[in-house]
Amino acid sequence: MQVTATSIFDWDGPSFLAFYAVAFCLTTAWSMARRKKVVASFNPAPGTTPQLDDPIEIADLSGGPSRAAQVAVLNLVEKGALSWQPASTFRKAHLKQAGPIASNAHWFERTIYSAVLAMGETGLPLTKLGPSVLNGIFPLESRLAKLGLRPTKDERSRRMSSAPLPLWGLLVVGGLKLFIGLSREMPVGFLVLAIITTLITTIIIQKSVGKLSPAGKNCSHNFGKSETDRPCHRSPTWLSLGSRAARPMPDLRKLTPA
Repeated sequence: MQVTATSIFDWDGPSFLAFYAVAFCLTTAWSMARRKKVVASFNPAPGTTPQLDDPIEIADLSGGPSRAAQVAVLNLVEKGALSWQPASTFRKAHLKQAGPIASNAHWFERTIYSAVLAMGETGLPLTKLGPSVLNGIFPLESRLAKLGLRPTKDERSRRMSSAPLPLWGLLVVGGLKLFIGLSREMPVGFLVLAIITTLITTIIIQKSVGKLSPAGKNCSHNFGKSETDRPCHRSPTWLSLGSRAARPMPDLRKLTPA
């Protein structure tokens, strides 16, 4: 395609950089507005209050799958279904079966218990706990997504890439100008710096699409509020284990050995 004399690609360096600076400010503001819209799209329907009283779900919302696994393991150890074996000279720290699991145990706890049971007398090393149970985390993610508290991993990946589209468009324009400038042996140092700045800004905006919706953040940050101020409903289950699930968990290695 032939570039006409009036094309921005024929502008001199200072004029194009001035245009690029203005366009960068506008596309950055536009991309941030799009990011806000993407995050808000994960919210529940207006007028609805998420009902969240499952400690495992609370843990997943507050700290992701790893904290959900921590809560489940600690609960199983406290109830005598699993025992914690500390690391020794020749063995890594691991979990072993200590007794039967309760009939009303959470399905996620059953997933962990089954993974430990499958290892027999050798037990399940802590390093293998994640791969053993995190493949089954999708029902938790799906449940929280339906409540409007957080997107699933796939939803977040798809939508967060769309937030900085205006900046990606500006990068294309800058890249074309860079190519033309190099082909004409013109100085392009400042343009290269401008493109790098744009690329970094694009990545930051894309990566900053949160894992929680605004409703999810409110729910996660305010579990300790009073009944009148609570953003999510609570139940007696919350009083026993849920309050622990909303806070950072202790290292599993600090469990009291059996």
